[in-house]
Amino acid sequence: MVIFGKFTNHRTKKRISKLLKFNVVKELNYLGVKMTLRRIVSSDFSRLMEVAANRLNIWGQKFISLEGKMVLIKSAFLSLPMFLTSISLVPLSILNEFDKMCRSFLLKKNNGNTGIPYTSWKKLCKTKKKEVEDYSL
Repeated sequence: MVIFGKFTNHRTKKRISKLLKFNVVKELNYLGVKMTLRRIVSSDFSRLMEVAANRLNIWGQKFISLEGKMVLIKSAFLSLPMFLTSISLVPLSILNEFDKMCRSFLLKKNNGNTGIPYTSWKKLCKTKKKEVEDYSL
């Protein structure tokens, strides 16, 4: 599949797609993210947010320690926004919603009640370099 910009004329599109044997499309999904030439809106990320929420809900039913939850969030879920922002402009509302999901997963107890936060969310979101600097003092 190939996507062409709006200034590519029809004849050129046809020749390239025939030569490469690709289908011409207006948008496609790559790793769960919609790739398109138009501006991406919040609704384009709805499926990805559903999948992330379902994964957190499945893991939330397990008895995981606070440290285990932190490792899970940092390794599996905080890398996703970095991937998304590297390939497209992600609406701030999506990033805030993703942050909210991770925060609630970390701070809630297994029975669904909100637990006492052991540390601030900002401290948990520090970069690895800053963490190392703090511990080496």
